Amino acid sequence: MLHDSADRTVAVPSFGTLMKAYDYIVVGSGSAGSIVAARLSEERDVSVLLLEAGRRDDHPFMPMPIAFPKVATTKAYIWPYATEAEPGLNGRSLPIWRGKTLGGCSSINAMINVRGSRYDYELWRQQGLEGWGYADVLPYFRKLETSWRALSRDRGAGRQRSRGQARGSLSSPATGRGEPRAQGGAGP
Repeated sequence: MLHDSADRTVAVPSFGTLMKAYDYIVVGSGSAGSIVAARLSEERDVSVLLLEAGRRDDHPFMPMPIAFPKVATTKAYIWPYATEAEPGLNGRSLPIWRGKTLGGCSSINAMINVRGSRYDYELWRQQGLEGWGYADVLPYFRKLETSWRALSRDRGAGRQRSRGQARGSLSSPATGRGEPRAQGGAGP
């Protein structure tokens, strides 16, 4: 059984019926699935079905980044995956909980988003991945990421800041633009 947007239980139609009823079916309403479905539905003559196995993103702590451990440990909102036993961890396995709700992991991870370093994108471009340089992907980041601090070279314009948001500068001392000159990482 499925639940519709009004939280009513509805019968699950066959896959063939769905394929005839919709132009596109997107499975998973995490960050990527939601964006793909939204972009596809911008076309007037296109019908899109977005499927999510989990429930609504209605946990009362979801809008509170500092309360994410309460959400991320609530079984109704997570797929409780774990790694295989890791030899480098004395045979222990690590939990890799994934979001089982509208918004996927973005709904359970304290609203943390890491874009990636401009230098990584430039390296990919230099190594032959045309269309993956920082200037190539920046328009998509600007469309996706908005800032209450207004339009900038690296961020799109967003809504006005609410009274609860910080008033201090979030700029990096290295660049003054809210991003470090280089980004550390765990890779080689």
